[in-house]
Amino acid sequence: PPTARHLITRPSLAPYLECAGPAERTQNLLLWAPRMRSVTETIALPTAFRPIRLPEDRRIDGEVASLDTRLEPRANGLRYTYRLMIKRREIPVESYGAFREVVQEALALPDDLIVLERR
Repeated sequence: PPTARHLITRPSLAPYLECAGPAERTQNLLLWAPRMRSVTETIALPTAFRPIRLPEDRRIDGEVASLDTRLEPRANGLRYTYRLMIKRREIPVESYGAFREVVQEALALPDDLIVLERR
């Protein structure tokens, strides 16, 4: 997606992205603070091109974290919306799996492809 090279995936600005490595935890995870990252981008496409394949929208809404992405075709362009929320500072062991799912999906976003076709 458009944000593939943006700061969203940089651990210095999003330290929670490095906290979802192991599949299980035995202790609660303590973060600095709850976080929210919201980005909307409008991308202009050359008039000779149109999108033929867009990544699927993502919507995960859990007790401790949520992720919502949307890519909409517009006249001569695309509009990409990304919203990631870490809702709690402390992630209990029993909620870690849901937290990890959201973070893993966010980390996978740069692998999504947009395919364009010449008109």
